Amino acid sequence: MRRFAHSLALILMLSLIVACHPMTQSTAATKAPAKSTATAADKAIRLRPPDFTIASKTSTQAAIQGAYYWQLADGLAVNVNSGGFATSGVAPMDVAQNDQLTITVTNGSYPDKIDLKIYKQQGNLVDVPVATGGVKAFEVKTASIAEQTFSDTPYQLNVNLAPGDYFILVAATWSNPYKRAPATLTSSATPPPVKPLTDQVAFWIQVQ
Repeated sequence: MRRFAHSLALILMLSLIVACHPMTQSTAATKAPAKSTATAADKAIRLRPPDFTIASKTSTQAAIQGAYYWQLADGLAVNVNSGGFATSGVAPMDVAQNDQLTITVTNGSYPDKIDLKIYKQQGNLVDVPVATGGVKAFEVKTASIAEQTFSDTPYQLNVNLAPGDYFILVAATWSNPYKRAPATLTSSATPPPVKPLTDQVAFWIQVQ
């Protein structure tokens, strides 16, 4: 009888322990799944300047991309050369006399400075031969008729121009975020300087 009572007490004690502390297998079954962590490799790399846009009171035009030099903080860089600005698929934006145009930047930071020049279309819209036959492009062939420099926003331009077609050339400059690693400075050869980031874009307007 004593042995039976002792065994019964042991069974009750084990039952109490299991009730208070569920089995590990049951706990694992209710465990939340691990969250996935995105890495830097999962993010798209934008190795180009921000996007420029010009707007009047009634219309907007995206910039025609030209030459640029762009470099990321990790040193990755690209240098795009271009002799002009292809106008294929682009139409002049209608602008009223004495209208105010505003240049804005998206998908990146505003430059430290932009130099803006205005050219007449006449003499600067040229035929460019390509493999498919030829295209029209804006290339600087004459002197500019107006110039303006901006070192801060807003980039606003008053259109004090006679009726006609014009190109607006914008040359933008940023400071370079790349910092050369000290190890590269131990080389016997003098490393090239870290040059500023640059971008050239153009807009095509028609003053009414």
